[in-house]
Amino acid sequence: MLVASHAHLVPESAWQDYIQVIRVADDWNTRLDRHHIQTLVLDRHRQAGLIDALEALGAKSNWKQVYADQLAEVWSREPSR
Repeated sequence: MLVASHAHLVPESAWQDYIQVIRVADDWNTRLDRHHIQTLVLDRHRQAGLIDALEALGAKSNWKQVYADQLAEVWSREPSR
């Protein structure tokens, strides 16, 4: 897990990676790799940019949307081999 509701307990470097991921920095996917993140639970409104970035990866990506409703989306990927 990169960040949950106890952000004050998260190391500074992990917090910075989280901020860069949700801001969709150029290396957002590399930052997720660094922390071995396999599942993302995203707010459809607050993290719309990251959802757009995941969708833009398309079929060439191992990220797949596994759930969506009006409020959230869940994306998962196969572990790197």
